[in-house]
Formats: sequence, structure tokens, C-alpha cells
Amino acid sequence: MASPAKSATQPRTPLNRDRVLRAAVALADENGIGSLSMRLRQDERTAAHR
Repeated sequence: MASPAKSATQPRTPLNRDRVLRAAVALADENGIGSLSMRLRQDERTAAHR
């Protein structure tokens, strides 16, 4: 995840289906299929931005 200072100076890369799928497969490979809960992903993103 980009640091706050970096994200302020560089635009985010837009999401697309391929990017989301690749990230999901990487998470499943690393942490197991149970790690793909959308709620869990949102909770982690929210916590990272606090």
C-alpha cells in the first residue's frame, strides 16, 4: 500500500478486472482462500488509513 506522502504526489493506478483478479489470486496463494473476504479486505484498508 502506498504511503500517504507518496499517494499525495502520484495518482493511483485505476482498478480493473485483471488487477483485482491478480491481487485476489496472490492473497489466496499467500494466505488461503479464506483471506478473500471482501469485509476483511475493507477492514484492513480502513485500519491502514487511520
